[in-house]
Amino acid sequence: MEHLIHYFSSNESLKIFYLSSFLLVMPGPTNTLILSSGLKINWRKLQKIIIIVMLGYLISVSILGFTLTFIYLYFPWINFLLKILSAIYIAFLSIKIWKSSLTSSCSDEITFKEIFITTLLSPKAFILASYIIPSYAFELPTIYLSSMVILLLTLYPVSCLWALLGKTLHFLHMQSSYIQPNYFFKIASLTLMAFSISLIYSSNLEYFSQ
Repeated sequence: MEHLIHYFSSNESLKIFYLSSFLLVMPGPTNTLILSSGLKINWRKLQKIIIIVMLGYLISVSILGFTLTFIYLYFPWINFLLKILSAIYIAFLSIKIWKSSLTSSCSDEITFKEIFITTLLSPKAFILASYIIPSYAFELPTIYLSSMVILLLTLYPVSCLWALLGKTLHFLHMQSSYIQPNYFFKIASLTLMAFSISLIYSSNLEYFSQ
């Protein structure tokens, strides 16, 4: 165990940091919602959203990591079901954001509950639990805690970056009438729908190829 902890602290910690940073900064359902929220709400409320996102990832990655081996061994179809449910929920959010873009004020805010559920169902959580964080991290408490700390410390600045991007777009809109938030909401909606479709396609391709 001491050997594993030493190995983790000197090698795996850097691997988790770099791979998590690369994965989490990529556009995705949660980041799209953070960006959209940044266009509408103040920074203090955005911090609450980011905390909810961090909590959602912590719960999702932990549950997936601790149960992944059992699920795949006895219920291989669970992975397919989770991906389909995620795709359906992301499509629902896409439609909601598109409807919001049709209003003049775009006052409909994404709720904390929707942010939390979207993060729980995020495909990135699955990648983090199954590929980036080593499997033995979910067997050794010390390594598990270290992994989660690294993940959260990586996630916070990435989420702030997306929130800041949303605030920047809002500022630019206030400076120029040519920059309309509605356009960004529509782009966000189409991005989410593209994620939903690609998730359904990849899930069916993987499931029926087995």
